Amino acid sequence: MKETNLERLTIGMDLGDKTIHVCVLNTCGEIAQERTIQTTSKSLQSFLGKYSKSLVVLEVGTHSPWISRLVECLGHEVIVANPRAVRSIYQNPKKSDRLDAEMLARLGRVDPTLLKPVSHRDENAQHTLSMLQARDHSVGIRTSLINHIRGSVKAVGERLPSCTTGAFHKASMMEALPDGLAPALKPMFEMIEALTKQIRGYEKSIEAIALQQYPETELLRQVRGVGPITALTYVLVIQDVKRFSKSRKVGAYLGLVPRLDQSGDRNRQLWITKAGDSMLRNREGPWHRFA
Repeated sequence: MKETNLERLTIGMDLGDKTIHVCVLNTCGEIAQERTIQTTSKSLQSFLGKYSKSLVVLEVGTHSPWISRLVECLGHEVIVANPRAVRSIYQNPKKSDRLDAEMLARLGRVDPTLLKPVSHRDENAQHTLSMLQARDHSVGIRTSLINHIRGSVKAVGERLPSCTTGAFHKASMMEALPDGLAPALKPMFEMIEALTKQIRGYEKSIEAIALQQYPETELLRQVRGVGPITALTYVLVIQDVKRFSKSRKVGAYLGLVPRLDQSGDRNRQLWITKAGDSMLRNREGPWHRFA
């Protein structure tokens, strides 16, 4: 017979960057222990190692992926709460780390569905997704630099010739700079050149990872306009497509469905929710055909 949450300890954890506030509830729902531990693997192992299989509840955050994996490895059940579902914590006029930890523990003990639990990716998938995110950030920084250079030149009544983003750092573009702006803007061309090389390196690595570790991306790339980056992003964000009973639910998962404002006879459709993964939602390509 499966043990219920009321028959075991429930441990709420409010994760901080340096410390974790912990609240342990006994089987009667009473606070058995409250303390603060360091946000390190060693501290967590030392603390959780003292308890038999318990329910550990924490909230999505920077440290939640590796902590949730560690908690499971130590033999405990873990619930990673969706922050949207525990908004009541932040609406508390007496908000504190201690109260947050207790609230998580009590919600998890009484009804875990209230927390809208999320599942973190495995460690390998997290590392691969980090490479995709690094490439995206590098592209954004390069775009910002190029826009600044072009805008600065326009501000003095001149224009730089059109070219592809990858060729912007070429010598011909630097030579087109007005003399008065050259001292300020030429160093930026070196940064753009370095970023372009780094982005190309990311793209080669991403394509190799997609082919070697995620062969299913080859099927997705048969769709016109879908390359290795879009395909791999889709696979890593969606993970198991069997989670969705209908393909339309993928749109809702990514926040591409409109908000609803229904009250009485009024039924308004608002802007899209944007509740899902922004990297995949903003990615170009007919990803919605994949589900």
